[in-house]
Amino acid sequence: SAFAATRGKLLPRPWVIDDLDRMVCKVTAKNAEGSSCTCTYSKAVLCVDNAGSDVVLGMLPLARELLKAGCEVVLGANGMPSCNDVTAEELSGLLASVGDLDSVMGAAFSDRRLRVVATHDERLPVIDLSQLSEEMVSETASAQLLVLEGMGRAVESNLYARFQGIDVWKLGMIKHQPVADGLRGRMYDCVCKFDEAVCV
Repeated sequence: SAFAATRGKLLPRPWVIDDLDRMVCKVTAKNAEGSSCTCTYSKAVLCVDNAGSDVVLGMLPLARELLKAGCEVVLGANGMPSCNDVTAEELSGLLASVGDLDSVMGAAFSDRRLRVVATHDERLPVIDLSQLSEEMVSETASAQLLVLEGMGRAVESNLYARFQGIDVWKLGMIKHQPVADGLRGRMYDCVCKFDEAVCV
């Protein structure tokens, strides 16, 4: 399958930007030696990317793990169709179906600890942070974690964007040679960037 073929091209760690260990430490509140680290999240906003295996096998399992840890999760998706990105309407329907199969997701979706918002109404496979929906801005204002996922959202348009008062994970796979060259990486290299909250 195309998914298996792409997965087979994934490069081993360390990736071109590899903050995975710091991310895991922050979520699990333990470091590699088993010592305590600071902070866990009570609310996370996850900006999802592609429909299909990307959201089903990537972002939904991440959302589920955060829910199991007691975190409220908001999934942000395009308000309008763009390329192969999932829309907020499609994602809401998907969550209703997943909720029938999984009690963790089902209970959270039912009591709105897991919900969907439209990030913006642009027909673009990126996120222009100046064009976010009011609902997205409101949800993010009370979150401690923002996840930007996908090459367009996390790498091409917002890799160097800085945020105040919120941790940000930028996750993506490099699928264009000019992007790989710009980062001094390789095709199918991964970006796993963790920007800790900037205090104001």
